[in-house]
Amino acid sequence: MKTRILIVDDKEENLYMLDVLLTGISYEVTQAENGKVAFEKANENPPDLIISDILMPVMDGFTLCKKWKTHKTLKHIPFVFYTATYTDAKDEEFALHLGADRFIIKPQDPDVFIAMIKEVLQKLKTGKYTPPSKPKTDEVIHLREYNQALIRKLEDKMAQAEETNKQLTEILNKYKTILNTAPDAIFILDEQGKITEANDQAGKLFGYSPADLLKLDATTLHINEDREKVMETIQLTKTRGSEQSEWKFKRKDGSVFYGSLRAKFTPGIGFHAIIRDVTDQKESEQKIDVQLNELRQWYNVTLGRENKMIELKREINQLLSELNRPKKYQVK
Repeated sequence: MKTRILIVDDKEENLYMLDVLLTGISYEVTQAENGKVAFEKANENPPDLIISDILMPVMDGFTLCKKWKTHKTLKHIPFVFYTATYTDAKDEEFALHLGADRFIIKPQDPDVFIAMIKEVLQKLKTGKYTPPSKPKTDEVIHLREYNQALIRKLEDKMAQAEETNKQLTEILNKYKTILNTAPDAIFILDEQGKITEANDQAGKLFGYSPADLLKLDATTLHINEDREKVMETIQLTKTRGSEQSEWKFKRKDGSVFYGSLRAKFTPGIGFHAIIRDVTDQKESEQKIDVQLNELRQWYNVTLGRENKMIELKREINQLLSELNRPKKYQVK
């Protein structure tokens, strides 16, 4: 008969990893997402061993262990903690006082972890396992140590949060520096196209103060006749995810310039748009187009004259031929 192990964790990925590891060596595994569900399942069908996380909703691992080791039947079943959140030596001491047989900290090398589990099961199999008759702490001491464990964890989380905030602040400052030193106008817009953030270059390019830019939406920056098309492009960019195009943009003073637009849409966040002034480039392209058109016209005129000259030479050659005289021109 297979050894039956109950695993308890509120994270589905943790349950999956443990399940794969334990079933891979032929153990029969039952899962529970918190202490309450685990206790109910164990009452209905007691396992040979339980492996439990500590930090869980509804009923945490410490409370489950206390109930487990005071239960007339379950107290004879080994209880193993496997945790990544309670890692202090005092947490392990408290867990062992509650009657836990092992306190294993995540992550653990699979071979080492399995060896620890097999060791506990071997004691059970050979009759060397002696469960405590009751937890080694009375109710008052238990409550005090339990609260102390929670306080340690909260303090750890506060320290982690402070460090995370510090790192986020550093990242944000770097982001703002990069944003405001960029040569192009950069905008962040919400999903409706309203401007929520803009860099310094955006204000310079469009002639608005940073505060005034945040009162505008995407259509305000375009010439009036393009505004309907702008709204269509916003919806299209949501579908495609990105857009690259050229537009006529309007400054605060009413002057117009050509700009290349690159926009990217992220669901739940909005649009990230970069605008580059390409007026000089556009005007140069227009001048080149005019010159090319003039060259084409001259070429057509010249080609027309060339064709007429060829025809005239052919006619002269034809007349000379009729007079039995040699051809005067070589014509293809």
